[in-house]
Amino acid sequence: MQTLKNYLLLALALIVLGLSALAWKQFQEISALRAASLGGGERADLQKRVWAAQKRIHDIEVRLAARRPGGPDTAADSASPDRGPSSRANVGRMMAGFASMMDRPEAARLMAIQQKAQIDARFA
Repeated sequence: MQTLKNYLLLALALIVLGLSALAWKQFQEISALRAASLGGGERADLQKRVWAAQKRIHDIEVRLAARRPGGPDTAADSASPDRGPSSRANVGRMMAGFASMMDRPEAARLMAIQQKAQIDARFA
């Protein structure tokens, strides 16, 4: 009876050691993944770059609309100066500009990071 008890204790000790080694390995993997993921400072920097790019796009669209014959839609501009022209043609040009911007890998990456941050903020 005493040997059976010793074998059970030995088996239990081996199981505990094995599970401890597995937990340590998983902890190391999680630490490596956290170090490789995007930090808060990087995320804020990339968000600022996205906002700056969006502002540049808006400024360029406004300049292009001013150079076209007929000029910009002044009624739409006065109603919402921060949104820019809102005619159907301008919306089409904005969508085409957005599509061409999303063809660039860095813009797509920034958009993915922004969406992930929104998901994290919503479900945190």
